[in-house]
Amino acid sequence: MTLFNLTALQRAWADWICAAIAAGLWLIAWISWSVTGWNWALGLTTLLAVVGWHSQRGRYLAIHNTPATRIASTSQGYARLAGRANPSDGMPLVSPFGTRCVWYHCIEEERQDGPGNNRGWHKLSDVTSSNTFALDDGNGSCLVDPDHADLRVGDASITYYGELRRTEWWIFPGQHVELLGEFTTLLNDRSLHGERERVSARLADWKRDRAGLVQRFDADGSGEIDADEWEVARRAAAREIRQETVQAPREQGTHLLRRPSRRMPFYIVTGELDTLARYHQRWSWAYLALVVLALHGLWWLARAPDTVEDHLQPWLFIPLFGR
Repeated sequence: MTLFNLTALQRAWADWICAAIAAGLWLIAWISWSVTGWNWALGLTTLLAVVGWHSQRGRYLAIHNTPATRIASTSQGYARLAGRANPSDGMPLVSPFGTRCVWYHCIEEERQDGPGNNRGWHKLSDVTSSNTFALDDGNGSCLVDPDHADLRVGDASITYYGELRRTEWWIFPGQHVELLGEFTTLLNDRSLHGERERVSARLADWKRDRAGLVQRFDADGSGEIDADEWEVARRAAAREIRQETVQAPREQGTHLLRRPSRRMPFYIVTGELDTLARYHQRWSWAYLALVVLALHGLWWLARAPDTVEDHLQPWLFIPLFGR
């Protein structure tokens, strides 16, 4: 499945579920054999279709109306970028299943027996990386924070190990990606408050690599970081931050693409955003057609309500209801 991840699948299912609900409402109206039933079914279908049209149309316009720009010339705000994904610190991530990448989503499941002869899958782990990665378009670079993004990263890799199933999605170093999100430049903050925030962030990064933290600061060899050793780590982080602040030019800042503060789409796509825009456009037209069809049905019922009993008799269901 192209341009796929779990979030994308959930949103695609939402569209199909809306279509299934509309079909179910029409089926219930057909069985009810009443003008009231048809009015309710067509009215609720119109409401669902209008909501779906508004959502899909908004996503299409967000992509279509945002021109692609180069990082070096991008203004602050909502932006569309494209380039090569690279590790932010030069070292690729390693997924829980051992794949070197810049972003991953890994699911491990175990086959279990169910009622009768049914066998299902029980999820053992579901891990998604939240580390930033770099985007380089040959003209400039920026960091990308993938948290809360709608990631569409190509086909899943599914591997079976006996009763285990591992499903993985990745973004690899050097892979082409297109993005739509909030572009901002974080200027160097030389204030005491800014320094404390960067020290806390540096310590948080070190804590993620527990083995490296213990190897570097476990002075007594206990395998744990006690309060005194943690204070040593804190001072080391503060020294590193001060040195980086002194060496960095005052006007230099860090470009970052992240989730928009407004209710706008945030996409990270390994295919083309234009292809995704056409997908949303097709769904918006489908919803609009459903709105027109449902409204036409309501108008028709208002003009000829007797038609329901005269011509829309649910003959397939008459034996079931004794009519």
